[in-house]
Amino acid sequence: MAGKNKVLLSILLLFIILRVYRINNPLTDYIGLRQVPTADIARNFCIKGADILYPQYSTGGGRDGYIEIEFQILPYITSMVYRIIGTHETAGRVVALLFSVMGFVFLYMLLGELGFENHCRLLIMLIYSLLPQNIYLSRCFMPEPVMLSLITIFAYYAVRLNNTGNKRYIILSSLSGALAVLSKAPAAYILLLFFPLVILNRKYLRGRFLLTALIIILILAPPFLYYFHSYRLGKMYSSVGIWETGHGHISKWADLPVLTGRLFWNTLTKRLYNYTITPVLFPFFISGIWILLKKREFIILFWSAGVLSSFVILARGTIANPYYLYPLTPLVAVFSGAGLFSFGRILRKDAVIMLIIGIMGVYSWLYISEYYIPEDITLRMGKAINSLSARDEKVLTVLHSSLYYSGRYGYLEKTLNPERINHYKELGVRWFGYPLTIQEKYDNQSRRKIQKLSAIYNTAAIDEDFIVFDLLSPPGDSGQSFDNSSIKGLFGTKEDSLSISFEAINPSDMPILTQIRRQGLNRGYFFLPPGKSRINIKMPAYPHLHYLEILPKQKGRFFLLQT
Repeated sequence: MAGKNKVLLSILLLFIILRVYRINNPLTDYIGLRQVPTADIARNFCIKGADILYPQYSTGGGRDGYIEIEFQILPYITSMVYRIIGTHETAGRVVALLFSVMGFVFLYMLLGELGFENHCRLLIMLIYSLLPQNIYLSRCFMPEPVMLSLITIFAYYAVRLNNTGNKRYIILSSLSGALAVLSKAPAAYILLLFFPLVILNRKYLRGRFLLTALIIILILAPPFLYYFHSYRLGKMYSSVGIWETGHGHISKWADLPVLTGRLFWNTLTKRLYNYTITPVLFPFFISGIWILLKKREFIILFWSAGVLSSFVILARGTIANPYYLYPLTPLVAVFSGAGLFSFGRILRKDAVIMLIIGIMGVYSWLYISEYYIPEDITLRMGKAINSLSARDEKVLTVLHSSLYYSGRYGYLEKTLNPERINHYKELGVRWFGYPLTIQEKYDNQSRRKIQKLSAIYNTAAIDEDFIVFDLLSPPGDSGQSFDNSSIKGLFGTKEDSLSISFEAINPSDMPILTQIRRQGLNRGYFFLPPGKSRINIKMPAYPHLHYLEILPKQKGRFFLLQT
């Protein structure tokens, strides 16, 4: 037993080591758009008051800025840490990692309660430690690691209650289940686990419908009360809704065109195969499903059905957000581990099993290596605004990350409309930070929009990737202006540029933020509208520029252009 404990501790140590890599990165690396708002809430809990029922963004222009959002467990705990060590966002990732470690331990104990052999459990935990999606997301400053940990804890206590009949597990399972649904509403699929416990098993919970109904009420009542409160808060302050029912935001819910189209199913299957399961584990994952079906492991099967149903119900969100697939990772580990363990018994060669695990580990690391590279444009722009502005001055910018790293309060605005900018100026905004798109750098028509603003407002800072305007100073006060001479120095001239025109196809019915990779140059982004579009891009014609690659690579939206 001592030897087995040492193996488990070694796997847990590997789990932690893989996740502390670049844990102190800025929050502008992969999925920064999800991490920054969480960090913003934590900082406001620390600065403005730690009332967990009233989370706030910095986008309210210095007002209360209350928002409709999930119950903020991770930001609240992180804000308590901030009060001790100061505002260091790495603390949020460490807290998320601690929740993931807790989920690791409870997953191992759950497998024991379900009767898995110890060697199989250890293999499952090793796979769980090495899955690419789990390596990166389990230490991200976002609510998903908290939700997944609480779901695993709930499953353990529910199964423990069924195995022992100990009444204290009624409270523990209800509490962990309620916290899971509070942290992320889609976690309500955990209620599916009661079906095999009450109907299909022959232990304590079989046929106890009243007790099960009581537990379900204890799980759902706190989330219902909180989400009703949060909904009213969102209506009062016109914030983005959890259910995305308005405010101009794209819905995350499924509808018939999405479910009958190819985009959703192609995106889901490709991400599952390449990112969540991995090609190395895929055959063992399929065989593991068959093995657990034969063994009638209904807890794992119904848990999986709940997760998969959430992908379909939130189809648009699944297309837009790869991290929606993260709750499947423990189940991928269970199925793959069961399949690989059975394969090892047939083969009777542990070296082959460890070789497969090693190959999967290398694949995982290569797959996620680019995720740790921060996107520095919004970070630099935020720091530039911070150096220019006083603490009490308001900021207008395009991205939440720039506002967050400016350390100021303000507003978000995605257009260059002078009327909209003047509206915010009347609200007391002084600084406007705007990141330059490819078209605004290299296309004359788009460039003129920036020049028009430069003629109205003072250009306080010019960078090759962004501009900061001082809305309260007359043009030219800083000695900088966005004119043809500055364009020549920053972006190249018409003579040494290359114009590329191509037809792009977006089969969805919503605009998609599309990424451009240019060999030897930084990445850029533009919005690809629905349907067919003629795209015109001007770029510097450097000799080493051999291709322009448009991402993502979904069918119908991948282009490789020889220049």
